[in-house]
Amino acid sequence: MTVLVAHDHGCEWARPGGGGHSDAAKKVADTYNLHRAAGAAFGVSSNLNKIFAVALADGSSDGDLYDTRHEAIRHQHHNEKWYAYLRVERYLMSTCQAESMLKWHREAYDKGLVFVDRDDARLSSHELIPRLTVEDFTRQRLALAN
Repeated sequence: MTVLVAHDHGCEWARPGGGGHSDAAKKVADTYNLHRAAGAAFGVSSNLNKIFAVALADGSSDGDLYDTRHEAIRHQHHNEKWYAYLRVERYLMSTCQAESMLKWHREAYDKGLVFVDRDDARLSSHELIPRLTVEDFTRQRLALAN
C-alpha cells in the first residue's frame, strides 16, 4: 500500500532521488501530533510546553510527557544521549520537519555536541533551536558542518 505524504516547500527528500522520508521521521511526527491533539482535546494548552523523548535510531518514544527536559532525560534509563527531546508547541509537525529534526540532532551528536546530562540540570536545559524555514535549517546545518 502506498501512502502519499505532502512535503513542505523545499523539502530535500521530496526531490527525485531524495529517497523519501524514513519510518523514524513518520513515527516522530505521529507522536508529536498525537500529544498535541490529545492535549487540545482536554483544553487548549494542557500538553503545550511538555517534553517527550524520541530515539534517534528509530523515532520510537516511551509515550510519556514530562514537565521538564531534565525529567525526560532522567527517565531514559542511562541511554539519554541516544534520544532527542522535543517540546510540544502550538504548531503541527510535518514528516518533513521531523526528518530534518532527526537529521540535525544526529549530526549534532556526531560532532560531539551533547545537550544532556542526567546529573546537571543546567546543561540539560540547553535545546537546539527549532528551525523556522528551510533556509534557516540549511544555515544551521552549514554552521554545524564548519
